[in-house]
Amino acid sequence: MKVIKIILGIIVLISLVFFSTGLVIKEIEYKTEITINKPIEKVFLVFKNAENHKLIVNKEQNIEVKQKVLEFVPNKKITYRFNSDVMIRTEKYDFLVVENQTKIVQKTNIRSLSYILACTFPWFKSKFEEDSKRCLKEFKRVMNSEV
Repeated sequence: MKVIKIILGIIVLISLVFFSTGLVIKEIEYKTEITINKPIEKVFLVFKNAENHKLIVNKEQNIEVKQKVLEFVPNKKITYRFNSDVMIRTEKYDFLVVENQTKIVQKTNIRSLSYILACTFPWFKSKFEEDSKRCLKEFKRVMNSEV
């Protein structure tokens, strides 16, 4: 009986921690960056193409995501907003010239529209960051393969 009380106490404690994160943390922010050895004009030209920039949520599920360009300054910055039923994701890209190379700085804000989803954000922040880094690395690979 004592063991059951301890196990139930642990389950209740874990549940409280999980559900309290949704009350405290409603959004996450992170920053990723990459440097590409190409002129800023060429990098920006390829990057701004809508076919090269899509939000892939899940290959197995159909989730409608609406993309909107909030800010566009040629060779300087682009800001996208992706709206879905459960979250709003804003990606701000700044393009900088650093020693004749182009540095892309991505600042991402993800806000939950669902309480349960907000509870999971702190546990999956590193996954969001990894996905953003992977996408920027893939973009760099595409840029480096161009002549």
